[in-house]
Amino acid sequence: MVRYIRREYKKPLKLQDVAKALHFQPAYLGQLFKKRTGMSFNEYLHRTRIEEAGKLLRRSNLTVSEVAHMVGYADPELF
Repeated sequence: MVRYIRREYKKPLKLQDVAKALHFQPAYLGQLFKKRTGMSFNEYLHRTRIEEAGKLLRRSNLTVSEVAHMVGYADPELF
């Protein structure tokens, strides 16, 4: 699941979609993920996006809004 999130974080991801792709029940996968990582699916996804955004902001001249969209935030205000 971690590899899946790292690969697909730019897309609009929901636990239900990831669970379906990995052939698990969403509730079970969410519980297992939290037990193994110490974070919920949404926390991990947000952290991954923020880490990638930080890299882009340091290495480019892109605006915050552009970076927000590039890492998967439809609304830059949520970023």
